[in-house]
Amino acid sequence: MLTHAQRLRAYTLTILGLVIVSAVFFNIGARSRLSDIRLMNDVRSFSNALERYKLAYWSYPEGSLDLRDDVVLSENGFARGRVMYYSGAMRSVQKVLFEGNADGYRLTFTFRSAWPEQGIMERKCVMTTLAQLQCGEAQNRGS
Repeated sequence: MLTHAQRLRAYTLTILGLVIVSAVFFNIGARSRLSDIRLMNDVRSFSNALERYKLAYWSYPEGSLDLRDDVVLSENGFARGRVMYYSGAMRSVQKVLFEGNADGYRLTFTFRSAWPEQGIMERKCVMTTLAQLQCGEAQNRGS
C-alpha cells in the first residue's frame, strides 16, 4: 500500500512524463512544418529569379541540377556574373531538382508532410514555368 505522499509523487512523475513526451512530439511536428515553409520559400525565390531572368534575356537558363548545392544564376546562366538573380542553396534533406530549357522550367521537390489545409494533399510537388505549383495527382496529370 502506497502512502499519500508516495501516490502524489507517482502521479506527479506520470504527469511530468506525459508533458515531456507531448512537448517532444510537438517540437518534432513544428520543426517539420518550419522545414517545409523554408523549402517553399526557397523554391518560390528561385522561381521568381528565373522569371526575372526570362524578362531580361527572353529565355530561361538551360540545365539540370540539384538546387541543394550552391547555385548562382546571373546574366551568364548558372555561372558567376555581374548581375546576380539568385545565389544560394536550398535547405532540404531530399533532392530539389531544376530542369530547364529556353522555353520553360520544372522544379521538383518533396515536402516532409502534406498540407491539406493549404490544398497540398501530397508531399511530392512540382513548380513549373510562371511559378505554377502542382502536387500529387495534379502534378502527375500535368506531366
